[in-house]
Amino acid sequence: MKKKVYLTFSLFIILSFFSGYLVSNVNNGTSIKTSSNSVTGVNIEDFGAKSVEDSPGFDSREAIQAAIDSGAKEIYIPFGKTYEVSIDGQTYDGKGTGIGLKLHDNLKIYGGGTIKAKANTGGSFALLANTNDSIKNVVIEGVTIDGNSDNSKAGSRRSNLVLFGAENCHFLNITSLNSPYVGLMMRGNGGKKNTIKGSTVENSGYIGIQAQKHDGIIISKNKVYRSKDNAYDIEGNDLKGGALNKGTGEKVIITNNISDGSRTGIFIESTGRVIVTGNHIFNTTNGGFYMNRMNSGSFYNVISDNEFINEDNPDKYVGGMIANSSGKSMIHHNVFKGFLVGIETRSKATNLVIDHNYFSEISQYLIYPAAADYSLVKSQIGVNYYEEAQVNGFPRTTPTNSAKYPNRIFNVSVTPAKSLETNEKLRDK
Repeated sequence: MKKKVYLTFSLFIILSFFSGYLVSNVNNGTSIKTSSNSVTGVNIEDFGAKSVEDSPGFDSREAIQAAIDSGAKEIYIPFGKTYEVSIDGQTYDGKGTGIGLKLHDNLKIYGGGTIKAKANTGGSFALLANTNDSIKNVVIEGVTIDGNSDNSKAGSRRSNLVLFGAENCHFLNITSLNSPYVGLMMRGNGGKKNTIKGSTVENSGYIGIQAQKHDGIIISKNKVYRSKDNAYDIEGNDLKGGALNKGTGEKVIITNNISDGSRTGIFIESTGRVIVTGNHIFNTTNGGFYMNRMNSGSFYNVISDNEFINEDNPDKYVGGMIANSSGKSMIHHNVFKGFLVGIETRSKATNLVIDHNYFSEISQYLIYPAAADYSLVKSQIGVNYYEEAQVNGFPRTTPTNSAKYPNRIFNVSVTPAKSLETNEKLRDK
C-alpha cells in the first residue's frame, strides 16, 4: 500500500513539474515542438510562395511580403527549399535603391529554407531590411540569405540583411552567402540590446558583419569567410570630432568568432568601449585587428586572448594596427603569428598597454611605431614573448628613436621581449 502511495505521489510531482514547465514556456512566448515538422506562425507557401525546386523562375517576393504583412508574428521558410525574390527598384531616402522584403516590428522569420535574389537584379539597399529609421523585437533565425552576387547587375552594392535603428533584435544561426555588399548589418542611431550570434557569412563583396552606433550589442560565435574588406566592422563615428571624442557606440562585445580570408579581421572605427576576446582571425591582408579614427577616436577597448594567424602570406602584413590618434586601450594575452610586424602604431597612438602577448614568425618588429615623430605616446610595452631566436638581429621588440625621428616613441616604457628559444631578452639595437 505504501509503495502505491509513494508511486502516485512521485508521478504527481513529475507531472506538476512538466506542467509548470509547459505553462512557463507558453507564457514566455515559446512553443514546444513535438516533432521536427512542427511549425508555428504562418508558412510562406500558404501565401503563394513557390520554391525554385517546384516552380523554377517563380518570383516569391509579393507572396512572402504578404505573409510578413499579414499580422502574423512568425513567418516560416520551409526547410531545404529556395525562394527567389526580385528587387522593387524604389529609392529609400538615406538608405539606397531597391529592396526585396520589407521588415517591421515584432516579427520572427525562421526555418531552414533560402531566400535568394533573382538573377540580374541590382540595387544598393538590401534583400531584407526595414525602410524606416527604427525597428524593434525582430528575430531572423536559421534561414539562408543568398545575394546571388555572381548573377547580379554590375555595380550592385546591395546588402543581404540590414536593420536600421534596431532595438532588441537578433540574428541567430543565419547563413549569408554571396552578398554584393554587406552580409549582415545593424546600423543607424538608436541601436541597442541586439545580438548577432552563431551565423556564417561567406563571400561578401564588402563587409561580412557590420554594427554601427550601438549602445549594447553582442557579436559571438560567428564565422566569416572571404570578405573583400572587413570581416567584423564596428563603427560609431561622431562628426563633431574632438581629440577625446570616443564616438557614439559602446558596450560592444566581440567574442568567440572566426574569420578567414578577409582584408581585416576586426575593424573598430571611431567608437569605444569594445571588448574583443576569444576570436580566431586567420589570413588577413591588412590587419588582424584595426583601431582607427575618422572624426572621433577609438578608445577604451580591450583586445585580449585572441589568435591572429597569417598562414597564407607569412612575412607580410600586420597583426594589429592602432592609428590616427586612437588608443587608451589594453592589448594583452594574444597570439600573433606569421606577420611582417606584430602590432603597428601610427599618427599619435596614445595610452596603450601592450603586455603578455605571444609572438611567432615575425619578420621585423613585434611592436612597430611608424617612421614619424609621436607614433606612440604615453604608453607601456610590458613583458612579451617571442617563440624563436633572433636571426640576423631580427625581429626586434620595437625600433628606437633616431636622429631623424627623435620623438618616434615619446614617454613610453619598453621592456625588451624575451625569446623562448634562448631564454634571453631580444637585442633591439
